[in-house]
This record gives sequence, structure tokens and C-alpha cells, in this order.
Amino acid sequence: NWFGIDHTYTLTRLDGAADGAGTSADDSDDASAEGGQAVCKTIYFVRHAEGIHNRDSREIPDFSERLTETAAYIDSPLTPIGIEQCEKLAVAVAAIEPVELVTVSPLRRAIHTASLGFGTDLPYRCTELARERVSRHTCDQRRPLSEIKEDFAYVDFSEVTSEDDEMWLSKEIVPEEKSSEECAKRALRFLDWLMARPEQRIAVVSHWVFYTHLFRLFDSEELHARFGNAEMRAMRLCVRK
Repeated sequence: NWFGIDHTYTLTRLDGAADGAGTSADDSDDASAEGGQAVCKTIYFVRHAEGIHNRDSREIPDFSERLTETAAYIDSPLTPIGIEQCEKLAVAVAAIEPVELVTVSPLRRAIHTASLGFGTDLPYRCTELARERVSRHTCDQRRPLSEIKEDFAYVDFSEVTSEDDEMWLSKEIVPEEKSSEECAKRALRFLDWLMARPEQRIAVVSHWVFYTHLFRLFDSEELHARFGNAEMRAMRLCVRK
């Protein structure tokens, strides 16, 4: 369901696994596609490294019932293992052609992962379109914008317009939190955002449940495979009107 939009996206894994639409992508900015000219970009999707909520949900049996909504997990930071995962991500990043932009969620674990994996010399831009699905889990509640800016001064936060987390007040849980229509619509708006950017090679560091909503826009079991923490997947995103 593409929510009535007047254009079509295709997504192709550059490691050889293509999406269900059957559209192949090449290395040019414009690729021919059935039904019109397709404008394409290379996107490196990265899931954040391990946060304390990931660790504790694995190690504490009743985490979901007792702890996941507590203040201790607001905007969860990375664990030491998460930082080690970022070191491996940096090795993978060094092997690819440099990206022109690093796009991040406003949540601490995503920005920290990007910083360690891609370095801080590249342009960074934050958008709340790429944040985790908003539900009951306080790990997904962001801190005040002024605090985030203090920690990550090299990031352009101009698209984050509120000091406090206003998105936290509007849960994306209908019909359910793991299959949210509002989150899917936001994922589609994020694809529009990416294609409107002038850069051709963009890294995105975001979150697994958000990615599940984004990739479910495409009919491909391969795209739906679970992301590991700090995993990077290179893809070709194309739009055709």
C-alpha cells in the first residue's frame, strides 16, 4: 500500500539480492526502468550498535514487563559491546566509496554509532523521519534537543524543530506497534526526503523496527531479513513517476 502517492519506489540490494519489483539498478544517477525514467541513489542503511536496552532485554527475563517503560532507559546509550561493534562497522565503511552525507535519527545510540563508524568529518544531518517507531519503550524517547546538540555539535539539527520530544506524545501503535500505519507512512516520507536531497551516496543510521516498516513497503523476503546491530547494507533506491 503506497498510500495514494503518484510515484513508485524500487529498492535493490547491491550485494546481489533484489527486491520483489524486479528492478535492477546501475551506477548512474538515472537508470532506465519500465514505465519511465528512474532516478536512483545509493543508500547505505545501518542499524545502530547495541544499546543498553538491547543488552538488558536479552539478559533480564522480565525486562519487557518491568523495565522497558522506565526513565532509566530514556534515549539509551551504547554498551561497551556496542562500541566494539562500531569499530567493526568502521572497517566496513573504510572499504566503500565515501558517502556524501550521513543521515541520523535524533536518538543517541544512532548518532553515536554513526560517529564511530563514519567519523565526524562528513556532513551530518538529523531528521526525525528516521527515528525509531514511537511506542511505549522509553529507549525510543529522545532527550531535549539542547542536550543532544551539546553531545553532537557536528550534526545539523535544523530539521528538529522542538526542544522537547513532541513526537513521543503521538504513539505509532495502530493497528499494532510492530505494524503501524503511521510509521509506514513516515517511512515513505523518509524515502521522499532521501530522493529530494542533492547527494547521490547517503548513509542512514537508524533503527530496526523503523526499518521493518520501511522495507515492508517492498515485496521482498530478502529485504525483510533482520538487521544485526551495527550492520550495514548497501542498496540502490530508485523512484519513477
